[in-house]
Amino acid sequence: MSKPQPPTTPRKLRARDVIKLYPIGHSTLWHYVKLGKIKAIKITDGVTVFNADELEAFFNGKKAEGVTA
Repeated sequence: MSKPQPPTTPRKLRARDVIKLYPIGHSTLWHYVKLGKIKAIKITDGVTVFNADELEAFFNGKKAEGVTA
């Protein structure tokens, strides 16, 4: 009998990590945030992160909960 797995915490990426993974620039990333295509999560005044699963769904055209391309 296997142990139940605890829920996993979604991976979070900083803006600099997003532009390394996907072929966009900083200004394009923030433009997508402004348009509501990508959701930014503000942690503190100087720290904003993005949900890696939502980014993958947006950039790769996959369906994810709450994400529209």
